[in-house]
Amino acid sequence: MHRRRALTITNMVTLALALALGVTACGRIGYADVDASAGTLDCDAANPACPRDAVPAEHDGRNYVWLETPRTYSDAAAACTALGGRLARIDDEAEQDFAWAQTRPNTMWLAGEDRAEEGVWLWPDDGTVFWRGLQSGVSTPGVYTNWGSVEPNNSGDGDGEDCLTLWTPTGGRWADEACELRYTALCESAP
Repeated sequence: MHRRRALTITNMVTLALALALGVTACGRIGYADVDASAGTLDCDAANPACPRDAVPAEHDGRNYVWLETPRTYSDAAAACTALGGRLARIDDEAEQDFAWAQTRPNTMWLAGEDRAEEGVWLWPDDGTVFWRGLQSGVSTPGVYTNWGSVEPNNSGDGDGEDCLTLWTPTGGRWADEACELRYTALCESAP
């Protein structure tokens, strides 16, 4: 009973944010028209790859789709690719604020990872390194980062934490998490 009420409140907040940002949905809940001129994400009722949990949005000429159902990092990346996009990479503060507004209060996957080499964080779409080290590391000059105060820390059990999240406990700042955990995800159209 309480879970259903919480989901209803979450859905109302999501709808209010979507309306405030000018997101339009059509047909069944979870499907939407996305302007193909703004990018390649294709999420409408005609696309069988479009999951029922997809919530579209647009920011700065680029299309985004928030996937509400928690997935592993790899499953989230695959779902974004199936839509013709990728997991979102955050390139500036405006995009950071937009992403946080889309997903709050849910932790969500972003595209960054250090799976190839521990402590070398990169955007997998083009290999841009944006951070080297743990929380006392350094950002690449001219590349946006927004880590939480003790992040990245690689504190997970087993294989560590190699995948990037927009993390709820840090107010939407970034955190490294174990890639096998399940979170919501933000997809974006490829440039």
